[in-house]
Amino acid sequence: MIKPYTKNGLSKNGGLFPTIKDIAVKAHVSIGTVSCVLNNKVGSIRISEKTRKRVLRIAEELNYRPNVLAQSLRTQKSHTIGVYLRYMVDVHTATILHHMIVEASSRNYRLVLSVLEEKINQPEVLRQVFFKGSVDGLIIIELEDIVTDTVVGTLLKDGLKVALIDRHIQGLPVISVLSDNEQGGFLVTEYLLRLGHRRIGFLSGQRGNVYKQRLSGATRAFHEKGMEMDNRLVVQVDNTNPFHLSRAGYKGGIEMLKLKPRPTAVAVFGDVFALGAMRAFQEAGLKIPDDLVLTGFDNTLSLTEYTCPPLTTVQQNTTGMGRSSIRLLLDSIEGKIHVPDEGQATFFKPRLIVRESSGDSKHLRKQENE
Repeated sequence: MIKPYTKNGLSKNGGLFPTIKDIAVKAHVSIGTVSCVLNNKVGSIRISEKTRKRVLRIAEELNYRPNVLAQSLRTQKSHTIGVYLRYMVDVHTATILHHMIVEASSRNYRLVLSVLEEKINQPEVLRQVFFKGSVDGLIIIELEDIVTDTVVGTLLKDGLKVALIDRHIQGLPVISVLSDNEQGGFLVTEYLLRLGHRRIGFLSGQRGNVYKQRLSGATRAFHEKGMEMDNRLVVQVDNTNPFHLSRAGYKGGIEMLKLKPRPTAVAVFGDVFALGAMRAFQEAGLKIPDDLVLTGFDNTLSLTEYTCPPLTTVQQNTTGMGRSSIRLLLDSIEGKIHVPDEGQATFFKPRLIVRESSGDSKHLRKQENE
């Protein structure tokens, strides 16, 4: 049973939860004074420090919580941002979400998440769940295969502010926050080429533009060396089930071992894939990096520091991506920035993290001395 906060079990207005009127009665001040103190607008009227402290103390004693719905009706803002994503067990996405929550909380906003269900009408769900008024803006993480450019355009016509993560649409006034995946693919491939590898295998996911971009970067690295990348050394694995990504990487590793002659290095475009591939290679009796060099992509949650051997990988700026997506969207909502009709894209550069799995002891010593 919920215990009432007053002796008679009810607030002054007959409800179960305290209101600013209850605080005003107990503090012997006006409702306007209480409102100014709680909203930190003491400069709008003259309020003594003694009165301010008394109001705050009584509000705490009564366990007062602001009525968010009433505030929303008054200000025409819900202080809520919708987030639409494919799944939440992906470590990379979860890390971005963490930093989104931190930034949103710092500006008194909260997030409402909706996770993709493949078999339902996605555009209609978006319009029902995230209709204008229920949220002040919407962030869509990838999903270019489901939430088409046309659907995004419809959401904009509905009056909703939209931001995209790891996706860019030209010709629509949307905010895009992206990791430079093409550059990431280039960095790791160019590094392996500098180590002397020419027969480089690539293990990639089947679905998602980020994988196409990483392969594009790998192709560019070969071209800049005056060479052609051998597409027969590209193994694509099923990444539709987020619970089986390591298993998909394991199967991809087995397929990689069937290539004749075997690659001397394998660049895996996802750390979780790389964990499965590493096991496949080690079960086949290969020593990493002596027999085969292995790299990953993401560097999420320091997971790759504790593989055996520690994994060379590409680090993405998940902190910047998460916080910037919220900051830019809220600045747009609050009128602090104007998003041009052609859209606004912010790219975050990845960086290469060299560890033992690539066998580059010289490079490792240089990093340790920096």
